[in-house]
Amino acid sequence: MPNPQIVFAARSDKGCARRNNEDNLYCCGTILTSDRQNLPFKTGGVFSAPAVFAVFDGVGGEQLGEQASLTAAQTLAEHADRICSAGTAQIDSAVKVLVDDINRRIREESKTMSVRMGTTMALAVVTQSEIRAYNIGDSRIYMFDERTGLRVVSIDHTLAMRRVKAGLVSETEARRSGDWSKLTACLGIAFENGLISEPYMSPPVPLSGKVRLLLCSDGLTDMVQDERIEHILGSCKNIEKAVQELMSEALNNGGRDNITIIAAEIRKQNPLLGRFLPKGGRR
Repeated sequence: MPNPQIVFAARSDKGCARRNNEDNLYCCGTILTSDRQNLPFKTGGVFSAPAVFAVFDGVGGEQLGEQASLTAAQTLAEHADRICSAGTAQIDSAVKVLVDDINRRIREESKTMSVRMGTTMALAVVTQSEIRAYNIGDSRIYMFDERTGLRVVSIDHTLAMRRVKAGLVSETEARRSGDWSKLTACLGIAFENGLISEPYMSPPVPLSGKVRLLLCSDGLTDMVQDERIEHILGSCKNIEKAVQELMSEALNNGGRDNITIIAAEIRKQNPLLGRFLPKGGRR
């Protein structure tokens, strides 16, 4: 049986208010290198599982956030093949090794530069049989199919969402609070500073029929409500158009932060087509 076919598209933009783009991504071997991190970016293509996708949103301000997210993306590029080749039971361990390496590298850079910096992470591994999602911070991972609609499979590690889970405020009220973007977890910043540096691992989602996967920084989710995200993901005929519309809507709504979006449609493929698709974490 051929591996599932993945049609993907990605975009990143510094937005309308920020001078620099502190986001980065990993998309089937592609990252935002330092020379193009602040330029509008897009990519896309067709891939065959297994594959890794990730969005990173830097913490620390301007060049510091850029450096942290770039370090995370570069580190993932080194680990992607290992993650893709891991057996189903070993993927969690492979991602933990990745996270430990990202934490170590960012902390070493922070010490050398005498600064405090870190990054969020939203990472998804698409295998032959399931999707495994990992996140830390407030970059989100969604899944969409026609039967269940849109659902969030990540957890927002923020003070505001901690209060929502405790039943103290609604999410609508939390969005208006000053705690909405205050992180309780990220990569790179040491635990002794009060932040957790280990990701949430969501339950694996078995592949059945066609599913759309979305990873994004909070530059999208702060500008576009989930109802609109669901409508766009569900109504656009192809994934490239969906990413284009999501980016346009975030920018038109103010684009107050950097915006990075990866979307992928995973579906069973024609057995003959599988022979001609690249396999693994790189093109």
